Amino acid sequence: MSSDFSIYDRHTQVGLAPLAPGCTLQGKWRGQVYQIMNRIGQGANGTVYLALRGDELVALKVAEDASALSLEHENLARLGTDAAGRRIGPRALEIDDLTLGNRTIPALSMEYVDGMSILDFVRERGVDWLPVLLLRISKLLSSLHERGYVFGDLKPANILFVRASAEARLIDFGGVTVQGQAVKEFTEMFDRAWWGFGSRKADSGYDVCACALLGIHVLGLVQKADVERLAQRAPAERRLWLLARLQDKQFRTPFLEILQQAVIGNYRDTRSFIQEVGKVLEDNPIVASAVQASAVTAVRKPARKRSQPWDVTDWGLLIAIIVFAITLVLLIWL
Repeated sequence: MSSDFSIYDRHTQVGLAPLAPGCTLQGKWRGQVYQIMNRIGQGANGTVYLALRGDELVALKVAEDASALSLEHENLARLGTDAAGRRIGPRALEIDDLTLGNRTIPALSMEYVDGMSILDFVRERGVDWLPVLLLRISKLLSSLHERGYVFGDLKPANILFVRASAEARLIDFGGVTVQGQAVKEFTEMFDRAWWGFGSRKADSGYDVCACALLGIHVLGLVQKADVERLAQRAPAERRLWLLARLQDKQFRTPFLEILQQAVIGNYRDTRSFIQEVGKVLEDNPIVASAVQASAVTAVRKPARKRSQPWDVTDWGLLIAIIVFAITLVLLIWL
């Protein structure tokens, strides 16, 4: 999972003491044993650790609020795949109370997704990939919208791209909200209401705006320092600042125009946003070829196979070749 979480979360889990690498916890009700490897994420609802369960690596989320973990487990079970059975989020494994000495710790274990953040992906593969990545994220969001939900807290820390396939995954379902309700969790940099472009009501446009703001951030046009500087201003002032930033001629591209239209609310649903981003791919042969190649090429290059040690047969063949060569040379010399 990504290590980019820390710069985006204003709130962090402070009630539970950190778990030290190497410590072992046992499930109170299910009996599973987890060995902590290292911390890989932290947010408002808990801390996520890479842990070993038997011989399997898992993502283990611990929190004080057991009800929040139960809700996330329920969301993953119901919404973790799309209608065709493709993964949207990690597979939920189990929820239990873990014991460590005299401590009892509520925990949710999930499939560990070996992936990279959108920021790392673009740094490794180039900014031409950004429309591809936003398109893949949007398709996951669209699947949630079709079932009446909004993801809500869309940010780099809550998205991974699988190394083996470059497929997108949403990895924190704690903020998933029924459409029409108030968004449960948000992060200012990617929040429509904070920028003055609409309400914090859960609708598909909220996720579309967040996805566009994510793209604008990856392009480097809005950074954490900008958000901190604008924190004391009214939403209307932030809105004007961002619009002026996006109108700067040195940044203008057709793709940025699409992101701007999404931010100001001209794409009411994910479908229309996906359609417009798709046009960028059609007009860019470099990106189109990259998309095609991604279907068979891993993000991380496969490791070279190690050569096997020679056995008796290999050595016998080598000796036979050497003897034949010596015999041939002698016949020619004689």
